[in-house]
Parts: sequence; C-alpha cells; structure tokens
Amino acid sequence: MVLNDLELCIVSAKSMRLSESESMQYLKDNGHEIDRATYYRRLGHISAESKERAFEIAKNFLEDHISTIDELQSIKKMMYQNYILEDDKFKKTMILVKITELFPFISAYREATKHIIEGVKKKVKSQDNLGLFF
Repeated sequence: MVLNDLELCIVSAKSMRLSESESMQYLKDNGHEIDRATYYRRLGHISAESKERAFEIAKNFLEDHISTIDELQSIKKMMYQNYILEDDKFKKTMILVKITELFPFISAYREATKHIIEGVKKKVKSQDNLGLFF
C-alpha cells in the first residue's frame, strides 16, 4: 500500500502526537482541508493497512539486502575468474587478499538480514498479541 500525500500528512500528524484540532490545522496548512469524519475514516484505513505497509517495507528492505549479497557474490566470482587467468604470482596474491576483504561485508549483510527478519517477526507477533495496528 502506497500512501498518498493526504495520508502521509495524517501519518505525520499522528507521529507528532498532535491533538485532533492541531492535526486538522496541520492538514489545512499542508493543503488538505478535510472534515473530522474524513480524517478519522482515513486514519482508520491507514491503521487497518499498517501490517501490509510494514510487510511491504520489510520486503523491499530484504530485497535490497539480498541484492547486495548477490552483487558481492558476483564480484567474488569474477575476482576468482581473474585469479585463474592471472599469471603474475604477486597479482594472484593481491586478488586473493581482496577476495578475503569481501568476507566481512558478505557476513555483515547476511547477519543484518537475519536480524531484520527476526525483528519483523517479533514486531508483527507483538502487534497481534496487543491488538495494535498503528
């Protein structure tokens, strides 16, 4: 679910913990003059869709992490290919040194991805248990 400009303003007002009247003024100041009923209807819709939004954000975040891991693996593969083609022993050694420098990056991305997945699972589980949607 992608939020439109009005919904982003409502989320901003909510995150700033504005009162109803302050929220209505904030929306008006940002070009969205709506009535109270519309405000609460849109707020309810945003709250109802928050899990879907969280999963979408997490999915894209994980895709970015996985993409980076894939790129690092591809770089490592190409470096090994260059290693095989190289005749100079010093250059071969330097390629191996550079390959080993990739390991911490790959490990860090894998570990971060694992923590992200665990964090999302815990957050969704706690929201289900508490009945929180926003």
